[in-house]
Formats: sequence, C-alpha cells, structure tokens
Amino acid sequence: MAITASALLLPQQGWSRIINFEQDDIGYGLNTDTKEATVTNLRNISSTANIPDSLVYKNAVYKVTAIGPDANYRNDRIKKVVLGKYVQVIDSCAFQGNKQLFSINIPKGMKVIGGKSFQDCYALESIELPEGLEAIRTFAFYSSGLKSFHIPASVNYLGVNPVRDTQDLDTITISAANPYFKVVNGVVFSKDGQTLLFSGAGIAADSYTIPDGVIRVAPFAMRNTYKVKGLVLPASVRTLGDEAFCRMGLKTLHIGAGLKNIGECCFGYCPDLATITLDAANPILKLVDNNILSKDGKTLLIVVAQNAEYTVPAGVETIAPYVFYGMTKMTGINLNDVITIGECAFYHTDNLATVNWVTKLQEIGRMAFQYSGLTSIILPPSVRAIKYQAFTSCSKNTKIVLPEGVKEIATSAFYGNKLVKEVRVPASATNLGESIFYYCDSLQKVILPDNLTYIPKQTFNHCRALKEINYPASLREIGRSALTDCPITNFNLPETVEVIGGMAFENTKIGPEITLPPLVSVIDEFTFVDCKNLKSVTTSPNLKEIKEAGIQYNTILEEIHLNEGLLTIGRIGLAGNYKMKSLTIPSTVVSVGSLFVRSNIAQKDLIMLPATPPAPNGDVTDDARYDIITLHVQKGSLEAYKQHPIWGKFTKILGDAGVKPEFMDEPTVVEIYDITGRRLPEMTPGTVNILRMSDGSVRKVMVPANCR
Repeated sequence: MAITASALLLPQQGWSRIINFEQDDIGYGLNTDTKEATVTNLRNISSTANIPDSLVYKNAVYKVTAIGPDANYRNDRIKKVVLGKYVQVIDSCAFQGNKQLFSINIPKGMKVIGGKSFQDCYALESIELPEGLEAIRTFAFYSSGLKSFHIPASVNYLGVNPVRDTQDLDTITISAANPYFKVVNGVVFSKDGQTLLFSGAGIAADSYTIPDGVIRVAPFAMRNTYKVKGLVLPASVRTLGDEAFCRMGLKTLHIGAGLKNIGECCFGYCPDLATITLDAANPILKLVDNNILSKDGKTLLIVVAQNAEYTVPAGVETIAPYVFYGMTKMTGINLNDVITIGECAFYHTDNLATVNWVTKLQEIGRMAFQYSGLTSIILPPSVRAIKYQAFTSCSKNTKIVLPEGVKEIATSAFYGNKLVKEVRVPASATNLGESIFYYCDSLQKVILPDNLTYIPKQTFNHCRALKEINYPASLREIGRSALTDCPITNFNLPETVEVIGGMAFENTKIGPEITLPPLVSVIDEFTFVDCKNLKSVTTSPNLKEIKEAGIQYNTILEEIHLNEGLLTIGRIGLAGNYKMKSLTIPSTVVSVGSLFVRSNIAQKDLIMLPATPPAPNGDVTDDARYDIITLHVQKGSLEAYKQHPIWGKFTKILGDAGVKPEFMDEPTVVEIYDITGRRLPEMTPGTVNILRMSDGSVRKVMVPANCR
C-alpha cells in the first residue's frame, strides 16, 4: 500500500486545511475540519476503481464524500467504478472521456451529478440514479452510450439537456411523484408543461408537434434528434433557446403565431429542411420565399437548406447568426442589400465558393465564413470591420483584397488561408488583432502601410513562404512571434522601432549582419533564435537588457557586438552560437543569467570588461568549457574574478582585458549616433558624436564646428 501526503490551504474550502493524500494509487484531498475526503485523481487506476467508504490518516477517519472535478478526465483504462456508500457528489467532468467505462454504481446518498461528468462515456449504456438525488447538471451524460434514462422523484434541478447527443437514448422516464418535471412521449417538460426541457437524440417520432401550452423551448432541447423529420410549433411557443433544434433531420417546419424569440443556431445544420410555413397571425415574423424574416424584412432569421446559389431577399440588412451554418451544398450567395453578417452565419459552408460582395456591406461577424469553401475574398470598399476569425481556415481561398476604408481586422481573421500568396494591408486599418495571417503557408509577399505603428503578436507566424515584407517608416513595435518561422531576410527596421517582442524573428533567415535600431532597450526572450543566415549582431546604443535566450542557437553566428550601457544578460542569453570565437561583455553589465554562454562550441575567449564581477545566477557555461575558454578581465579585477565562486571556475584567467595586442588592427567606425541615440550618416561638426567601433567599444568624439 502506497501512502503519500502533503498539505495546503484552499480558499474555496473556507481556508480549511486540505491534505493531498494518496492511497492505493488513488489521490484524495482531505479536509481536516470536516473530516471528509474528495477523490482528486484516478488516472493511475486500470480496469476497476474501488472507492472506499472511508480512509484513515493520522488516526482520523475521513469519509469519502465526493469525486472531484476532472478526477478521471479522459482516462480510457477504467472500465468499472465502485463508489463508496458516502459519496454524495460526482463533480464536473469527473469521468469525461472514459470511453471504456461501462459500469458505475450510484450510492443512495448521492445528491449531485456534475456537468459533463460522464461526457463521451460511449460504453456506458445504463445507469441507475437513486431516490435522494437532487441535481443533474448541464450535459452530464453528453454523448454517452445511454439507452434509457430514469429521473427519480427527488430531482429538483436539471441543467441544460443532461443527455445531449445520446444517439441511442430512446427511453426517458420520470417518477410520477416528481413535483418538478414530467415526461410525455419521451420528451421532458417542466411539471406545469410550460417549458420543453429535452429529449433523447434517439427519439423515433417521424414528426413531432410540441404540445399546446408550451411557452419556451430550452437550449439544446432536441439537438441531434435526426430521426424527427417534421416539427410543428404551436401558437403558445414564444421563445426558442440556442441550438434547440440544431442538427436535426427536419424536412418541414411550421412556426406558430406566438413565436417572438429565436436563439442562436436554433435551426443550424438542418441540411434537409425544404419547407417552412408560418402562421400569418405572427406579429413579428414574416415568410418570404420559404425564408423567415423579421416583420420589417430587415433581418434574415431562418432559411431552408440551399443546394446551389442563393439570393438574399431584397431589403434584408442583417443576416442573423448561424443562419446558413452547415449548408454544405450551397455553392454561391448574392448578398443583395446586406449591411451586417452575423456570427457564424456561413460557418462550415464547405462548398460555398463565391460571394457577390455588395457595396452596402459594412461588418463581417465573428467566424462568419470560418471553414467555408471560398476561393477568393475580394471585399468591397464599404466594409469597415472584419471580426474575430471571420475567414479562418478558408483552405481553398487563393486571394485576399482588403479595401481602403476597413478599420478593424480582428484576431485570426484570415488564420489558415493556406493558398493566399500576397496581401496588402490598407492604411485605414488601424485596429489590428493578433494572428491575423497565422498559418498562411503560401503567403510570399506582404505590403504594410506607411502609417502602421504596430505589427501585432503572431501576425505572420508560420507563414513559411513569406520572403518579402516592408517595415513601415512609422513602425514602433513588433509583437511577440510576429514573424516566427518566416523565411524573411529583411531586417532593415526603421529607427522608430522601440520594441521587438519575444520570438519575433525566431527561425527566420535575417542577416547576414543586423544592427538593432537605436531606441530598442530590450532584447526579449527567444527574439533571435535559430536565425539561419545570421553571422553578426550589433546591439543598439540604448540596450539595457538581453532576456532569456535572446540571441541563441544561431548556428553560423560569428560576432555579437554589445553596447556600453548594457546592464543584464538573462539565462542562456547568448548561448548556442556555434561559430562565435570571442565575446566581449561591456563594463556596464552587472548581472548575467545561468549558462549565458553555454554551448558556444567555437568560443575560446570571454572578455569581461566589468571591474566588479557581474552577479551570475549559477554556472555561466558548461562544466567542460571552463577548461577551454580563456577568461580575460581587467588587470585590476584579476583577483576578484579568481576568488569568485563561479568566475573562478575558469582554468585560465588573464588580466589583459582592454590591453590592445600589437598584432590587432585599430578598430574602425561601424556606426555614428548623436547624443539622443539617433543614427547619423556621417560625423556632425559642432557637436558630440558617439561612435560604435568594430571591436564593440563606444567612443565619444567632439568634432569642431569649423571641421569639414
């Protein structure tokens, strides 16, 4: 028997002392105040999980009262669970994804079955819920293998469709003594009959008429009841919840006079819906050519399945969310007078190849065309906003034309458009989200507007064909991973750039020589990693910090010229640059991270100009390289370095730093700056010129005003 324990305080337990405890490969949380135990981990169990009634810890008995959240999340090995008699709660997702679980006993004291607790338990065909159970929460048995389902009289709470998408569930029963719920012909209602709550996906009725008196249909109520071909909504029905009839096998639909509110995706993915009728007395809806519109004709709400091209009725200004969701046979659409396209309106229209983009269109909603079959996206000048993931994963699309006038291009708008080769971002687009062109694998050329100040995070990440990009003259910031994995060679950044985010140029082909803009003060984490063409890096005169792995694993990098004024170098900050033979650390550096020059396999010399040994956070290189690299320090600092517990590990330490050997050439001027850090094309008379020299040093020179 294996037993381990540790302690912590959990605020959700009212700051009770919770002991993490393991016994017989089962993890528990022990509440020392209530003397109750919660099962927290069953992932080490195979085949059968036996949950004890109680256990003993330090002579105290703890009753096992709960199976905690995610306790056995997606553990396929357990086939049977035997619960102890004191278990009262099975918490959310406790057995989610346990695909082989076929048997579990529910003890008489059980009070709560948590949300998604048995989701995707495909082998679980039956379960006996005891009297005394009070709550079955949302999606508790979602997509399980249940064939029958009985709700005890004691249950007073049912979450959103607890048996959602249970394809084989054809029998639902409720104890006649239950005061809150009833079942009629396999469909569960509130006791007063005013709310239709849910049915099993396996309901076999060819046509279903909702009973008169029902006022509302709950979300997901009859989702995936694919055997139902006809549906009639009586005059009493006023409200339909989200996805109430999504993914049904409907062919006909009748809407009564009372319907006022239609939830999102209510009739989404009903690919066989051919006929819609509407009670003429309905005060807020109207029927036009088999389409349900708002009474004023401005909003398109429900359409029949489309098998070819479709024209939006004249006068419609808004396509409601999810209207065409899953219409996989639709090939084209004429938007007519549409101004706004709602969220997911054309989601998964796999064969929608063409859109007649009208000049009134202003907003394209979230995920509106995600996973559609569009072959080109040429947006009209009227468009002002392209929302989150509007065109994500349009894998057949070959062209993107963004109009001058568009202001917002939201996060991941064109993510995964893998066939697009060129993009021009208009000057009007001032509100750009992250990852807009992420994974556009064929993108070769990008034209950015001159007024752009920020390239957001991951904008061109994984654009593995991108070789040509311009950097706008006003650019100030390049976001994290903005150009990761792009084969770009251009690093001609404007002097306006102040911030380069972490990983921004990781795995690119910039080089062979780069110089950071003068206003850059930090090299962020992993900024210049695996730059395959990079041979030389010169930092900016205002650089203060190189963070972890800032310039790392550049296999042909030979030179790094660091500026005076640099203060800190992070962990592995300059490591793995295989061809670099020598490195000079400026006199201003006060701290270096561990292994900051690790794996520089060609390095023979490390020249440390700081008079006081910088504080290292652990070893500065590999153990073997202390015998290979010669440490050069200033003569007056020789003893301080030798006596230091880390720097003193170098076998050879010389006090010759700053001494120019006779054979060395006089360093040449590499760059010229004024005292504000602005780069100059040449020496400027009458002022102080700051010179960056080829040996990494910096000199200040006053040029006389009469010097030409």
